[in-house]
This record gives sequence, C-alpha cells and structure tokens, in this order.
Amino acid sequence: MSSLRHPHPSRDGYLHRMALIGRSLPDRTPLPKISPPDFTSLQCLVQSRGSCFRGAGAKVYNLNQFMYSVLELCSWSDLMTMSHASRLGREQVLLLIRSRIARFLGRIVPQYAFTDFFTTLAVSKAAIYGSIPWAVFTVDVDLGARVIPRDLNIVIPNGLFQIWLEFFNSIGFKNICTLDPLPLHLHGVATMGYRMWKNNRLTITITESCTSKILPVILSSPVTTHMNVITSSHLFCFYPGLTAQRRAVAGFMEALTSISSDLFKRSVLYSLSPRYFSAQCGLACPGLWRRTRGLPGVGVIKWDKSSLDLPPVHDGVAIRNGTASIKGSGSTAGTTDGKALMIWDAYSEFANSRFKWRTGVFCLNPRCPFNSLNKRKPVVL
Repeated sequence: MSSLRHPHPSRDGYLHRMALIGRSLPDRTPLPKISPPDFTSLQCLVQSRGSCFRGAGAKVYNLNQFMYSVLELCSWSDLMTMSHASRLGREQVLLLIRSRIARFLGRIVPQYAFTDFFTTLAVSKAAIYGSIPWAVFTVDVDLGARVIPRDLNIVIPNGLFQIWLEFFNSIGFKNICTLDPLPLHLHGVATMGYRMWKNNRLTITITESCTSKILPVILSSPVTTHMNVITSSHLFCFYPGLTAQRRAVAGFMEALTSISSDLFKRSVLYSLSPRYFSAQCGLACPGLWRRTRGLPGVGVIKWDKSSLDLPPVHDGVAIRNGTASIKGSGSTAGTTDGKALMIWDAYSEFANSRFKWRTGVFCLNPRCPFNSLNKRKPVVL
C-alpha cells in the first residue's frame, strides 16, 4: 500500500486551474461512439418465447436492432413503461442503459479498467453522482462533443480514499489536489475532498463522507441535477420530474459558476428557486421536507452491469471493439483472486435510511400549496 499523499492545497489548486486553462480543447473533439450492442441474449430470449409473440406488431417488437434505435429516441418515462411491458422489453431497455453508462463513463475510465472500477464501487459502497448519471437519464437529449461530461464525481464512505487513489493512479490520473476549504454545501457532511485530473480536462472529484453513509453528501448537492446517482446495483433519480423537464433548482447553497455554466451549455433551465415556476413546485418545493425512508418520489431502476458496451473511440484514440463485462450475476459483482464479492444493495440501504432534506427554507411560489406566503409550517413528505 503506497502512502497517502496530502498535497499543498493552495499550490496544487493553482496548478489544477492552470491545467484547465492551458489545455484548450481542439475544435473537433471526437465523440465517443457506442460500439454495436451484443443482441445475443435478447435473441435467445425471443426464440425461447417465440410462441408468445404473434402478429405484425410482435415481429417488429422482436427486431432487437430496430427496437434499440427506437428506444434511443424515447424519453426516460417511455423507457420505464417499456421495461414494465415484458421481460424482453426490460432487457432491451437495460441494454440501452448499459450502453449509455459505458459511453459517458468510458471517456474517463478506460475499457480494461471497467471490471476493477465497478468492483471497487461495490466493495467500497461508493456511488457516482452528478453530471454523468444526469447524462444517462436524459436519453432524449443529444449532447454534443463540447457538453458531454468530462467530470466524474464519486462519493465514498469515510476512510476509503486510499483504494480509490491507487485505482485512479493506475489509469493515469497522477495529478491530485485537496479541496481546502471544502465547498460550503459539504460542510458537516464531508470530511475531505480530492480532485484528480489529466489531459483534455478530464477531472475526477472524490468526496469522502464524514460517516459510513454517502446519502448526506448526495442530498447536500448545490443543484438538483447532481442528485442523480449510479451505484453498482441501482440507478437513482431524486428529482425525476425536473430531470424530465430539463430543469434544475439550486439547493441551500447556490451552485458554482462552473456548474451553472455547464447547465446552460446543456440547455438545462437553471433556477435559484421554484418561485417563478408556472405551476406548483412539486418535489422541489423548499417548504417540503422529504424523507429517504422508502424513497418516496425517487426514480429507481435495478441494472445489470454485465456486457457493458464501450465506445470504440476514447478521446481520439481507437480502442478495441467488444464489451467489458463484470463476471457473475445475482449475488456477486465480480471476482478478486478467485473469491466472489457480494453486491452492495444500494436500494436497501437508501430505502432504510432515516435522512430528510429539502432544497431551501422558504417557498415563495404563489401557485404552490406549501408556500410560505400562506404562513404554513414546512411539510414532511
């Protein structure tokens, strides 16, 4: 185990800013392309249940390549409807989700490291949150080369930074600085923040929670788009309505200029509060306390990490076609030295937790029944 390096925050912070300014992007940064998905398992499912699919509509439904192209144009709500239609529909949707995760994550984590990455994610009970999960959920948005996420945000339990430092060092992220002082929205929920980077503005931010729980860090995010989460077992969207509408609302602490700028470039309507919404605030109401127990109002989908399709182009460098797979299913997330690793059931932990949060203090939206104009007490959902 290599010793943990604590860089000088002011000096390395300056170096990081200079790295971002000095390494300007080329005019035509190549987009990562999704490699052709492997439809073998879907075709086997169609053949095994051939007697159940009859008629002209069924023939179209069974054309996996065609349905994949159709699903790429669907909204997230349409995908969820499709996933509940049948087992085949669910498998087709999961194939698209895996491809999108691989597309956006593949810009930062190379193909050969996918197995180790998701195994580490499961073992450390960590999660990806922020721009990459948001990009996965916004399936009906065509993100151009300059707005595809280049930042990976990971939240980890207390005391587990060392294994992530070694992993990211192994894939080329050698530059590191500490976030000192911590951003205001992390005060009281995080003990340390680290930023790692390399060429082409690829940035990794690791936030270490004060405790063994990571939810408080996620729910303290400065903007609702950061409350989209990918774990080794489930995907979570804490504000599905706002995400579907391509809207974002600031939390207790206003988002940094860089965050609001990225939202603007991605055509996301960013509001400091729901005050001027043309309808009720909904789940984003500042006067509404939300509870994590049972995850009411949270979009959740269980996903299969096997057969992750990676793009054949990674930052302009061609990589081998094929898929990266995490061996094992059901109760295992992979193997290390021949020993099976148990999957962390993130849904069970999140749903059984007892946290509450909201996006502000006062609601000034006259259309909202929970607004502070009526002098009502905050409501707990």
